[in-house]
Amino acid sequence: MTNTSNSRSTSNWSDLPFDLLLYIISMVSLTDKLTVITEVCKSWRAAVASDMESFKTLDIRKMRQYLELSKPGVHNFPQLTLAYVRALELGGSNVTKLVFDAQFQVSDNDLQYAYERCPNLRELAITFPNKTTSVELKKAFQFWPNLESLSIEFTTYFHPPETIFHIVGIHCLNLRTLEFSCCVINKATLHTITDLMPRLKVLRVRRSMVMAYVDDVVESFSKMPSLEEVYVSILKYSTVPKLPDYQDLPAKIEEGRSRNGLSGLRVFHACYCEECKCDLDPET
Repeated sequence: MTNTSNSRSTSNWSDLPFDLLLYIISMVSLTDKLTVITEVCKSWRAAVASDMESFKTLDIRKMRQYLELSKPGVHNFPQLTLAYVRALELGGSNVTKLVFDAQFQVSDNDLQYAYERCPNLRELAITFPNKTTSVELKKAFQFWPNLESLSIEFTTYFHPPETIFHIVGIHCLNLRTLEFSCCVINKATLHTITDLMPRLKVLRVRRSMVMAYVDDVVESFSKMPSLEEVYVSILKYSTVPKLPDYQDLPAKIEEGRSRNGLSGLRVFHACYCEECKCDLDPET
């Protein structure tokens, strides 16, 4: 009896049956799995790592929001950093979608940690430039040649987007969806997208200034063979030409694409971001 009692008293959490452990972990959020469960012991960490489905999408924004709700008033950056590092360590090649958070302020080291561990990434959302340089971003895209969807929120209107788009176009030949916001769209930007992203199917432009003439827009969209959907929301008081000039765009693009032997666009939407509800919903 004494030996049995001693055996029970010395048992620990690592001795739980694996199936039971997996059930317990399934009841916990991914953020808690990464910041709490993985700290218990090696067997618990291994159980978290075995749940490969959880690591397909890593949304740093949702992790931060969860931490803020669960621990209001607490500075959560260290825990968020821990969650990010653990997610990449455990998820690795299973990660196919990575969403960075503007408040996380991803650095070159953070980005390097991601591209060295997640070679199978298909979708990326990032804020630039934050603490990330174009040099490191170039390295990242070299590691992610199979990227299919890219969303970039520029933090300044003075950064020429065509520089980044040129890098993306050269290295990410399978890109199908491009979304970007808060930048200036000019003739050079349009030509970069047209020449280097011929397989693009969906283009979304948010809260940006368009400094290109209608003819430039028509010429660009008439040359992209795979393009199906275009969404453009522009700043009302900082854009030339004005939105009324875009009223005839769908017909002109249709004519241009037909002339080039291409099918017409399935969707074309242009609006002022100050007046249209579509830009208020990030999932639109």
